Amino acid sequence: MKLLKPDYNNSLINISQSLLKYYNLKFSYQTIEIIDQALSNNPKHVMLILLDGLGYQILKKHLDEDSLLIQHLKAKLTSVFPPTTVAATNALLSGLPPISSGYLGWVQYDIETSTNTVVFTNQDFYNPNHILTESFRDKHLKYEDIFDQIKRLNPKLNVYKLFPDFVLNGYTSFHDQVDKLIQISKDELPSLSYCYWTEPDSTMHRYGPNSVEASEIIKKLDSDYQKLINNIKDDTLVMVIADHGMVEVTPNYSLLNSDLLESFKILPSIEPRAMTVFIRKDADQKFIDYFNKYLSNKFLLMNKVELFKSGLLGVGIKHRKIDSILGDYILIAKSNEYFIMTPSDAFKGHHAGLTAEEMEIPLILFYKSKK
Repeated sequence: MKLLKPDYNNSLINISQSLLKYYNLKFSYQTIEIIDQALSNNPKHVMLILLDGLGYQILKKHLDEDSLLIQHLKAKLTSVFPPTTVAATNALLSGLPPISSGYLGWVQYDIETSTNTVVFTNQDFYNPNHILTESFRDKHLKYEDIFDQIKRLNPKLNVYKLFPDFVLNGYTSFHDQVDKLIQISKDELPSLSYCYWTEPDSTMHRYGPNSVEASEIIKKLDSDYQKLINNIKDDTLVMVIADHGMVEVTPNYSLLNSDLLESFKILPSIEPRAMTVFIRKDADQKFIDYFNKYLSNKFLLMNKVELFKSGLLGVGIKHRKIDSILGDYILIAKSNEYFIMTPSDAFKGHHAGLTAEEMEIPLILFYKSKK
């Protein structure tokens, strides 16, 4: 499989920089020229839509050339590392690479509570019955997102955030979000909107990215996008992106091996295709030998220093918790395999590895000009 590192001059964080630049805020990384050019039209309404998991190769695989999402496809960008929703969406929203945001993956170790915490739900990953009294995100990973920053410095700008119904007053379908965006485009006051939807990621995890079910949901997203484009008012810029792509996967059951488990001083965390491990001092060589014998053809192995030097997490000020979130090593998928971290981890599609299918994301742009 072709491996691809994130390009932090051509990634999700660079989309953020273009928005910050346009709304006259300080920005710290390279902007994206094609977005800057589109924004130079000074659109009255700017809409950024993130469709979870709709990677570049998945988009090209499932849609014909006559689909509107393909017709408006302008560029190929990269996600961040790991290419997964927790790391990628927070990179976009914070404008920071993972090394600085501290958002790395679904499960992150909290040294203060000795808990592998599910970042989005604040649950103990290995013991859901363990009630956490403090929010890991609020205590350690809080930041002011770029949309709040933009609103603070542009108080006359209407700023909207459209999320699924896992948040209060969220939406039950992308179709409903599209209806709201159409309504926003009719506003007299200028606006900036961020719209996040969970598909096709949810369907592809369950059925696989090559499945009929994935194809159907992506074609429905294209249909909803077409409705949006056909109905928005003039002087509206629409951008559609993804947080990551996905690959078909097969399970690796190494974590059921007692010899390997005995090497750990803390259970693994982050992601099944980008898994960090904390190794007992007296078991380091045992772990290395196991990796070389059974896993080296399927996963890359880096220690923490090598990971930082590699630039995979980006360049910037290290988050104060990142050294304790990361273990001694990280195992990064370069094949189709993923680690079964709990018995319920049954997936047909997954991401967070270093393959091009996971890393490449589309940039879709459409500007409905003034008349």
